Amino acid sequence: ALDHLRNHGYDPVYERVETAQDLAAALKRKVWDVVISDYAMPKFNGAAALRVFKESRLDIPFICVSGSLGEERAVEMMRAGAHDYIVKDSIARLAPSIARELQAAQARREHRRMQKAAAHLAAVVESSDDAIISKTLSGIITSWNRGAQQMFGYTAEEIVGRSVSILIPAGFADELALIFENIQREEAVEPFETVRVRKDGRLVHVSL
Repeated sequence: ALDHLRNHGYDPVYERVETAQDLAAALKRKVWDVVISDYAMPKFNGAAALRVFKESRLDIPFICVSGSLGEERAVEMMRAGAHDYIVKDSIARLAPSIARELQAAQARREHRRMQKAAAHLAAVVESSDDAIISKTLSGIITSWNRGAQQMFGYTAEEIVGRSVSILIPAGFADELALIFENIQREEAVEPFETVRVRKDGRLVHVSL
């Protein structure tokens, strides 16, 4: 396996382990990119290695390599969380498999990072005293924070999915159309002061 990886442009830094205890210690001792496990070993096996790996909660590829892994057992390993299995006679699949699974792991990490950033931003928006509203280019409200509820009187459940025109007093409809025209032309909308209408019908002066 190491010779195969070297022949495909990798420079492997590796550690061989043969027991569950050694695997658990190695996973904690160093940052690894991939775990390659034989299925049948004298003191250990691939299924046990996979259990140790899963307990580590590392999001890196776990690839099983075996000379005698039958289809049923391979399916069991995949269902248990292995990212790929390779028969030793087809070792040429190893480097492409590692490249693919490393890319997939990076995509998962990036997705989690974006989810965390989005959750953080959502918390900032929700805790703001300013009314922060998002809407589609057709004017449908898609998000509504606590500040908007305080300013206009509608809860998010009442207003998300409705047209923002519900907040526009009579005589101000042209103002909304102009805003959307500027956005569709990718032009900035300069800050301005205007009037909006609350749920109870009262007018409120806003800096938009």
